[in-house]
Amino acid sequence: MNKIKLWAFISIMISFSLIFAVCEVENGPSTPPEEPEEPFEWPVFEDIDAEGGVPYHITNNFAQDSSSAFLVQWHNDTNVAKQALQIVTRNGNAEDIRTIIAEGITWNPTKTPTDVGPYESRNIFKIEITDLNPNTRYVYRIGSPEGWSQDFFHLTSSGTNANFSFTVAADSQDNVFNQMRSTFRAANEFDANNRFFLIAGDISDYPQENTSEFPNYTKVANDFNIRTPIAVTQGNHDTYLVNTSNRDGYVFGSAEVFNSFVTFPENGWNQGAHHGPHRSKSYYFYYNKVLIIMLNTFATQNATGPAEPVHTAQAAWLREILQHDKDNQLSKYIIVVTHIPFFAGRGSSNNNEPWLMAPTRAAYGKILSDFDVDICFFGHDHVYTRSEPIKITGTTTGNTRLQDMDFFDTPNGTIYSIAGSIGPKIYAFRNHPSNPNAPPVPTDSNTYIPQSWPVRTDQQSPGMFVNVKVTSQKLIVTARRVGVTQPLDTYEVMAKR
Repeated sequence: MNKIKLWAFISIMISFSLIFAVCEVENGPSTPPEEPEEPFEWPVFEDIDAEGGVPYHITNNFAQDSSSAFLVQWHNDTNVAKQALQIVTRNGNAEDIRTIIAEGITWNPTKTPTDVGPYESRNIFKIEITDLNPNTRYVYRIGSPEGWSQDFFHLTSSGTNANFSFTVAADSQDNVFNQMRSTFRAANEFDANNRFFLIAGDISDYPQENTSEFPNYTKVANDFNIRTPIAVTQGNHDTYLVNTSNRDGYVFGSAEVFNSFVTFPENGWNQGAHHGPHRSKSYYFYYNKVLIIMLNTFATQNATGPAEPVHTAQAAWLREILQHDKDNQLSKYIIVVTHIPFFAGRGSSNNNEPWLMAPTRAAYGKILSDFDVDICFFGHDHVYTRSEPIKITGTTTGNTRLQDMDFFDTPNGTIYSIAGSIGPKIYAFRNHPSNPNAPPVPTDSNTYIPQSWPVRTDQQSPGMFVNVKVTSQKLIVTARRVGVTQPLDTYEVMAKR
């Protein structure tokens, strides 16, 4: 082979290598980010009353009591009526395998009152696995003898004051989710004891326009939830739009696509006549002695339409959950996660989004103060911020302005924090050299600067996450950026209970 032909051959091979490298980035790795565990030797089953091939779009989450139960949800074709979940302790024997049968519920997305886009019809399966042992490693798979999923692994919580860690993130708003993948890998590398991820809304960008967003999310999520559950609350970008030409025309309370691609326990507030599988919901779970409430600022009392949300019923539910926890002394710490911040992280006005800070702050702020919630994490603003401990007192209703509310910085107050972004969208603060062309921070009902955000980072970049280490004495919180050794922020919250 002469030099010219050799060079041409090398050039072609380099080109193919680059193409395959790009495809690998777009489609994600073929194996999970961690070394796979030794596979469990499942015996052959022929007589299981289940059918169909390998499930897809698998997600999992904790049940209300994470020491004894968890949930799994998946999809399969409409002609698959029943599928099975098999589970056993990681070191268990074949005779100890439990088989649970789930019946699929058909989802016809283009036949609903609100057209959510050209998603293909399919059956959705959901199982809550109960009667598990605390602090025990399980292995499970789903499907049928015609085709099983890969092995998934689940560690139940101990239900005690044992130390553990979890990670908070927000706003992937992507289609390929590469930055979410790299951020979660970095979070696991930072803390090998990370037990789960909490996402404060906006997994998707515009799922009504791009129907590959949620399916692609589940593919990347499977890289992690084969070992580490991901609990999510709904954001505005995860919510129905009236039509694609009005990107602020949200149909509050609607979550057909979101609920079809994520799973959570059914212990949220009761929406009465509007309660159903496609309504927006909140939920909560206990992990050891931590009560985690995934509050949904889009779970409103409005049945349909773009009207401003009403939070009265969910606020009553939140107070009831916190009162029950207090009366029975169930938790050591309380963490609330929701999407819409109570205070504007970028100093932005909400004139174009009347459902934003003022009504959520008025509905829930005082309740969090009344029950000494430790930290409330938000998304939405794509920045990292953190308040001093704040107490909100006095009566708050409707769109109460900040200047009409009473705030007190107190060691026993609630810390409010926007968790940054794990996606490609990063915003800059107003009134800062990094954002010189932005209008100044208004002095209206949506700012509480510097009181609410004495700690904030103007060094924004994709891949921000917040690690929370739980001990019996305190929470140790560290905010980080991927690839940066110096933390964005670190603080401690002493136990109040």
